[in-house]
Amino acid sequence: MAIKIKLLRNNIKSSKNYGKYYGKAITMGEVSFEDFAKLIQKECSLKEADVISCMKALVAAMKKELAEGRTVELEGLGRFRLSVESECVDDPKDFDVRKHIRQVIPRFLPASHRDDGTLLYDFSEEVKVDLLVK
Repeated sequence: MAIKIKLLRNNIKSSKNYGKYYGKAITMGEVSFEDFAKLIQKECSLKEADVISCMKALVAAMKKELAEGRTVELEGLGRFRLSVESECVDDPKDFDVRKHIRQVIPRFLPASHRDDGTLLYDFSEEVKVDLLVK
């Protein structure tokens, strides 16, 4: 199986690549929480209900650890952490968390490694790409 891309034309007039075409990955659907549990069940000795329970526990534990300000690293998957979007103030004394923090943003850094100085992402190493023809 391969991911599908479609070609799009760059219509941003201020871009040096205006008028040129680029590939954009497109989604071929979604996998629900329950469907994902069924897929995992096929890869291990756990029953679907056990997998669902583990996945729910993983999400709950991640929320707790992230809320404590910790980075959560899941081997082979990546690292999760929280960051904030903040407004600027001229003087640190004027900064009010309730007023100047706009939102808390989850961040994900996929698992990766270097090969000859090139950064390779574990999830995309063996992925093939096909052009979606209309």
